[in-house]
Amino acid sequence: MENKIVKAINVSQVFHMNAGNGEESYATNSNFQRCGLTKTKHFRDKAILQICSSTSKTLGFAELGCATGSNTLFVASELMDTVYQNCCELGRPTPEFHIYLNDLPGNDFNSTFQSLQGFYDNIKDTKGYEFGPCFVYGVPGSFYGRLFPSQSLHFVHSSYSLHWLSQVRIVANSSRLYHNLYSGKCVLICKVPQGIEGNKRNVYMSKSSPPSVLNAYFEQFHNDFSSFLKSRSVEVVEGGGMVFMVAGRRSEDRTSNENAYIWELIGVAINELVSKGVIEDEKLHSFNFPLYMPSPTELKYLIKSERSFVTNAIEAIDQVWTSPNTKKSECEEVVTCLRAVMEPLLAEQFGKEVMEELFSTFREIVFDRYSKEKNAFTTTVLVVSLTRMG
Repeated sequence: MENKIVKAINVSQVFHMNAGNGEESYATNSNFQRCGLTKTKHFRDKAILQICSSTSKTLGFAELGCATGSNTLFVASELMDTVYQNCCELGRPTPEFHIYLNDLPGNDFNSTFQSLQGFYDNIKDTKGYEFGPCFVYGVPGSFYGRLFPSQSLHFVHSSYSLHWLSQVRIVANSSRLYHNLYSGKCVLICKVPQGIEGNKRNVYMSKSSPPSVLNAYFEQFHNDFSSFLKSRSVEVVEGGGMVFMVAGRRSEDRTSNENAYIWELIGVAINELVSKGVIEDEKLHSFNFPLYMPSPTELKYLIKSERSFVTNAIEAIDQVWTSPNTKKSECEEVVTCLRAVMEPLLAEQFGKEVMEELFSTFREIVFDRYSKEKNAFTTTVLVVSLTRMG
């Protein structure tokens, strides 16, 4: 029986964070991401120092999935601070910095561009007029394909982006060969006469999802992540570094509650609105979140298979939603952050007119579950450091 694609979401056309600087914007509600960046600084410092030995007169840096707000240029500033200090210690001039900010075309690049003068002024104030110079470019497009000239990048960074898939293809029937990630042998996944029909009322992988759904999600991640590595292998110079943070899981169980719990709660909220007649049943059945949270084993396997990068480190860290930079409760952080991230995609599927009620319902569910299952709200983040092989 041939595979039948039931639903495909073109993420590049509809996915972006909430724009602007308002109460529900990503710029206002990205403290969670900033805490993650702060917590993983030592990974980037080590990788950046490795490329400081280069005598190149230019240094190309790309922030992939840059979004908008104060986090957008956070790592770029960090990179320049580290390189500047290293050059001062060695008594040599700093290179010319080429900073590339990438995200999908729907991203609020304008807000970032409007903040650039302040960014440039701060460089002059803290490092003097002889530093750099530094040039910042906006590069709209999907990082699952080529974005930059060959061998133009020395360091690549991405945070909280690579778990998003380019699309979700759920097959109704599948009979395919999958590589066993642990032994390297091929095993046959038997025909499963279920696909998205068997995933009804779920919006992500769950314990009740049939194997065809789990395999379809992994296959899409496999294709996307391999394309990501292949594209970067052309753009990153030999010896160049790449560090990325991705929502993931320690367990090899793809339906583990690590990270998936939050998406399950959004699904509960959507189901509740379906039961009230606010959302059409078919809209729920045809929707699946375009994300896959990998395990360290899966990442190691895919990186090794692509053969362009050597793995320096893969480490799982726990991250809570509370932040010293906000007075919000952990529950409020969950709700406002997820709304800033997911509202455009959910509005595209279910309609803008139901967003207030949807997130109000989600808020009630989060506050109720948090009082009973606080530990379930801890997020697993995988930090990966790679070096481009020769």
